[in-house]
Amino acid sequence: MKFLNIISITIMFIVYAVISHASVIGMGQSSYRTISININTVTVNISAIPSNDTLAYNVVEIFPKGITPSTISHDGIFSATDGTIKWGTFLDNTQRNLSYTFMVNPGTWLLDSKISFDGNLSSITENQEVSVDYYPLNIDMQDIPPAQVDHHYAVQLTVSGGYLPYAFGLAYGSLPDGVSLNPDTGEIAGSPLVSGSYTFSVSVTDEQVNYAEREFSLEINEPFQFIDNIIQLPRGTRQLSYFYNIEASGGKPPYTFEKISGNIPQGLQFNTDGNISGIPDVTGTYTFVAQVTDSYDRIISKEFSFQIVENIQITTHQLPDGITGTPYEKQLTYSGGYGDTQWSVYSGSLPQGLQLDISTGHITGEAKSASYQSIVLSVKDIDGRTAYKDMTLEMVGLLELISQTMPTGLNNSFYSEAIRMTGGKAPFTFTYTGQLPDGLVLDEKTGIISGTPESASYNNILIQITDSTQP
Repeated sequence: MKFLNIISITIMFIVYAVISHASVIGMGQSSYRTISININTVTVNISAIPSNDTLAYNVVEIFPKGITPSTISHDGIFSATDGTIKWGTFLDNTQRNLSYTFMVNPGTWLLDSKISFDGNLSSITENQEVSVDYYPLNIDMQDIPPAQVDHHYAVQLTVSGGYLPYAFGLAYGSLPDGVSLNPDTGEIAGSPLVSGSYTFSVSVTDEQVNYAEREFSLEINEPFQFIDNIIQLPRGTRQLSYFYNIEASGGKPPYTFEKISGNIPQGLQFNTDGNISGIPDVTGTYTFVAQVTDSYDRIISKEFSFQIVENIQITTHQLPDGITGTPYEKQLTYSGGYGDTQWSVYSGSLPQGLQLDISTGHITGEAKSASYQSIVLSVKDIDGRTAYKDMTLEMVGLLELISQTMPTGLNNSFYSEAIRMTGGKAPFTFTYTGQLPDGLVLDEKTGIISGTPESASYNNILIQITDSTQP
């Protein structure tokens, strides 16, 4: 008859038993074996020490019957056919430390390790007795780590004591959708479908129907990720304040951010809350890697880049004057900023007949009448940087002479007449070519011909008038 023992253990005393054995194989050749026992787990460490003239050697461990191959952890090659682990062949004379671990039920077991140096097979130990005491069945693991939605999760529950094999089940509660408990191995694994906190109890039963259980809480978080789907952060402007906050979601807040590689512009700081702030001193393109750690020490990282540019400004200093009835053209210019720009007359208006191309900054047209306009021009780049500039634009009438003939004068009588004209922009400069009557002169600033003619004459002269219109 088998008895059902129910235990609930929160504290366990672990007892180690250490057995060592040394063998001298030949001149300069030896081997050592140390066995450690921790409840149902046996760990064997073998040291093979060849002599300086050893050409090759190998090591074999022969397992006793009753050891379950699935419980063996080793760094050699396991053969299920003859129940051995083999190491080698090692084609040198280097000392090697070999090990393996297996689980067994309480009882007495005989181990036999053999080593062969240059084909001479010897036992390190033959039928070495290993005694494994009985310990109550127990689920050793106290807590299990959290998981994330849509991320693969796997945790192996550790059990000690009792008799192999073990069988696992849920005593109460339920696992999250997408996660299951392996009844043979005790592994909790899967990809959770929804977030939340789940409380459940796992039971384990051994071959002798001994029973133990432990309650666990499993927290499922949303996927730990950067909120920003972008790689290129917003551009900044040299000598202007910059601020951008890199954010994360999911996982377990609070988060800690840090820059783990790359550079940001001089004048900016990368803070542990994820914000980049300051006043950049230099222009350029910068690339860096940001890392964020949540409260469960999960780590994610992502590369970002951003650009610092000069502020935009209008470089056209003044607008040339225009003449009514004649074509007008002026290309506005700017510097700094980024990308395409949009021009506008922010305040005031252009003279009637002129237009501003908002894409190119080209002013063209033909003014219908003379006018004097005070306007504010603006230009804006694709990031919203905007520059303004006060301008004046004067359209003047076409400069023309009113009469082609000057009034007649009298010999030896004082004469004073102004050249009559219309349009243009004062001040004017008057010049002529040809010959004035003797005794008369032209004032270049006023356009007045004056003096006392000395004799009767008839004169043809070419008058040139230059106004102050700005080209």
